Amino acid sequence: MASPKGKPVSQTYFDLWCRTREGDGFVIASNPKEMAFYAGFSGERADSTWATRMRILEELGFVQFREGTSGSIHYVLLQNPYKVIETLHKEKKVQDAAYNALIEKMIEIGETDLDQVEL
Repeated sequence: MASPKGKPVSQTYFDLWCRTREGDGFVIASNPKEMAFYAGFSGERADSTWATRMRILEELGFVQFREGTSGSIHYVLLQNPYKVIETLHKEKKVQDAAYNALIEKMIEIGETDLDQVEL
């Protein structure tokens, strides 16, 4: 992904993705400490590291979140990752080789989320 160097977000995103039900992309992050643990963060800064990664995912367009009883990141909506990556590629934030590999995999599995593929 196009996250800042030294701040990988893939584990955080993967945990969110695993928590979605029936493909609706909605997650309730009611326990940030647990979310941080499953995203691979531990220690006294785990919660703040997780929140930082969540903000990066939001800035990149992968998620939107809203405030709730557990804080500023309580309700999380995952966006269609194919469309987010397409946008990031157009903005030159995803390398051509990585984008082309994604398109190849989409063709291989029959994924049709992108209306028109641009290489």
